[in-house]
Amino acid sequence: IFKTSSGKYVAPQVIENQLKTSAYIEQCMILGFKRPFVTALIVPSFAMLENWCKKNNVHWTAPRYMVLNPMVQTFFQSIIDDCNDRHSNHQKIKKFTLLYENWTIEKGEVTPTLKLSRPNILKHQEKNIEKMYK
Repeated sequence: IFKTSSGKYVAPQVIENQLKTSAYIEQCMILGFKRPFVTALIVPSFAMLENWCKKNNVHWTAPRYMVLNPMVQTFFQSIIDDCNDRHSNHQKIKKFTLLYENWTIEKGEVTPTLKLSRPNILKHQEKNIEKMYK
């Protein structure tokens, strides 16, 4: 559990687990400790996303570019909106960033038991995180 800068408590694992019920989300991390609002880092399931793109006439390229595609961004916003419907206002995800690489044990971003290594992800994703809070 963390506390936002407005003094509200948020249980990130509850929100992360809800997001991961979507077949389109492989990995995610909820942020907001000492911040004004909740954000999310999301690694899509690229196999599922590729199928979605084909069904929705979105030209598929490399994951690096697909996470920036406006139609893909809108689609993921709808997934976030569905999740947000289950939470009170201070727990709602206000912004998110789609990442094109999975978090790995080799990079120290997940433990051997596949739990998130939050400090390492925070360090590796510092630029993406700061962009969400500007």
